Amino acid sequence: MDPTEMISNFRSFMKRVNYSKLSVRSRYYETRRFVAWLGGETELDKVTSKTIYSYLEYLQNRRLKAKTINCYLDGIHRFYEYLYHEEKILIENQVKPAYRQILPMQLQRFLRNEEVDILLNCIRNKRDRAMVMLMLR
Repeated sequence: MDPTEMISNFRSFMKRVNYSKLSVRSRYYETRRFVAWLGGETELDKVTSKTIYSYLEYLQNRRLKAKTINCYLDGIHRFYEYLYHEEKILIENQVKPAYRQILPMQLQRFLRNEEVDILLNCIRNKRDRAMVMLMLR
C-alpha cells in the first residue's frame, strides 16, 4: 500500500475515533514529514530503530525543542500502532521509549508583591486569611 494512502487512512481513523482537530492535524503532518524525510529510500515496513534514531538526530539538528521532538516521535509511534492494530500490517513499532527527550524542569512561578496584596485584600474570613499567610511564608 502507498504510504500516502496509509497516512490518509490514519487521518480518517483519528477523526472516526474522535481525536481533536488539532491532534488530527498534528499527527497527520508529523507522519507526512517522517515519510517525506524517509524519501523513496526506505519503505515503512523496513524502518529500523537506527532509522528512527537518525530521524531523531535530524530533528535535533533542526534545533527543535525537546517537547516538539517528543510530539513528532509520539505521532510516528501512534501511526505504527495504527498500522499494526487497524491495518493488520505486521510491523514492529520501532519508536522506543528510550528515544523520548528528557524535558527540562520548569521553575516555579511565584506571586509578585502586588499580586499577594490583591489576594489578601480579597479574603474576608480570618481563618482563610491565616491559612494563606502561612502558605506565603
